[in-house]
Amino acid sequence: MTRLWLAALFCVCCVPLAQAQAPPAPAPRPLVLPGPAAQLQGRWSPRPRVSSGKHVSLELRAKLQHDGAWFNPVVDPEDEGFTWRRRRLAVRGEFFNRVEFEVEREFGDELEPWRDVWANVRAHDLLEVRGGKFKNPFGLDNSTSSVSHDFIFRSLGTRALAPGRDIGVMLHGAAGRRRFTYAIGVFDNDDPLDPDVEPFFDDDQGAASFGRTVSGRLTAQPFDAVSSLPRAGVWRLTASGEELLS
Repeated sequence: MTRLWLAALFCVCCVPLAQAQAPPAPAPRPLVLPGPAAQLQGRWSPRPRVSSGKHVSLELRAKLQHDGAWFNPVVDPEDEGFTWRRRRLAVRGEFFNRVEFEVEREFGDELEPWRDVWANVRAHDLLEVRGGKFKNPFGLDNSTSSVSHDFIFRSLGTRALAPGRDIGVMLHGAAGRRRFTYAIGVFDNDDPLDPDVEPFFDDDQGAASFGRTVSGRLTAQPFDAVSSLPRAGVWRLTASGEELLS
């Protein structure tokens, strides 16, 4: 009887030792797609994006802004209620970390629905070339995106003086982690607006077209470590051979 108990105790002690010496089970192999599809990656945050390594990336962007206003006393009933300010959809892409493009459309504007339609080629951080329809490099207020702006609308001075989007070509670049930037471009837009049609209100459209325009921008932020210091800049605008603003 004593031998039987000793044999049972020996078997119980040997079972954990045998399990510890057994080889681990092989991990399941990940699913690998054949061909170029193996490098495709997708994500939803912060916005829908599909990329293939550093070769190709496509990104979907949308801007929606719905305003409401009521007054007491009421001056004009037509000024009260809800209004769509922005209903934009854009596609932005990049190829081989050298070529970028963006196509953006405003679905609430029947006169000028296209906003940013441009392509950009980067030869170096100091030398990039952009062509198409985009904002003139004039005015920090108008150059700041509406999703990054501190206020709901841009200032009245910006909407009256700073040019908006025109068709042109621009050279631009940056150095020192964008502590120093420059941009200079030539633009031309002589399309007259129909006086009988009320234009769509959009605060980043800027002032009326100045025709053929040469505008430039030079900014510097030498104390990059101190985030509270503003960025200093110099802007210059020339239209049809006459200096307008600087």
